[in-house]
Amino acid sequence: MTEEKARKIRLIYAICLGVFTLIVGLLFIVQAALIYDTGTSPDHTGDIYSPAIVAERFRPISVPVYLWIAAVIAGFILWAVLPAVKTTYPRPSAKETLQRLSRRVPQQGEGEPFRKMRKEELSRKIVWGVCAAVCLLAAGMSAGYLFQPSHFPSNDLNAEIIAMLRNVLPWVGAAFACCIAAAVYDGISAKRELSHVKKLLSGGGKTGSVQTRSALAFPKWSLTAIRLWVLAVGVTFIVLGVLNDGMHDVLIKAINICTECIGLG
Repeated sequence: MTEEKARKIRLIYAICLGVFTLIVGLLFIVQAALIYDTGTSPDHTGDIYSPAIVAERFRPISVPVYLWIAAVIAGFILWAVLPAVKTTYPRPSAKETLQRLSRRVPQQGEGEPFRKMRKEELSRKIVWGVCAAVCLLAAGMSAGYLFQPSHFPSNDLNAEIIAMLRNVLPWVGAAFACCIAAAVYDGISAKRELSHVKKLLSGGGKTGSVQTRSALAFPKWSLTAIRLWVLAVGVTFIVLGVLNDGMHDVLIKAINICTECIGLG
């Protein structure tokens, strides 16, 4: 079996195992939520996560869990039978090759390959600009809700959390989806531009010391902005949790889980 075919088999198996892992994780989350909602203690202070209740809720999802464990073991066997071949000189990505060859392309030119190359470059700028605008809009809408004290009266914590997720989570999900879509399009566009650059250079494009186009650095700037935005959102949630006495609620729930489920008490 060739290394290319083995690599495809490993990739397909990894994707399937990842999806299966998400499904099993969701099953655990659903069962844990059902235990909490239909516990033996109405005020959620009694023996909610008892071994008997946990075993009863685990029984319906035991088959998928055991199949997942078997899939993980099969993955170790697959990687042992079809190990990845380590190469001393890894194949450069399309973005790296494009960045290297773009130094040989003049700033001004003519011809169909040059126009298509500029078109791909402009399209990536537009896509990342739209992505940045969506992220800023999502951050503004989320901050507008989170910094409104009337949304957190501290009377019903669960209702406040559900309302917060209903109003904030769609914006956060839209921002992440937009970033993922922009990153995918950036890679596809880079591959298309690379083909145009190769045609331009093979067709007599001038070589020499030409300033590198700045379009390739634009995604790096956008990635930094996205990381800073995610960091700001995380810090905001932590501060809001401290201000709303969320640390105390988390501590109480942790104590209940340790004393009821694990049995440290």
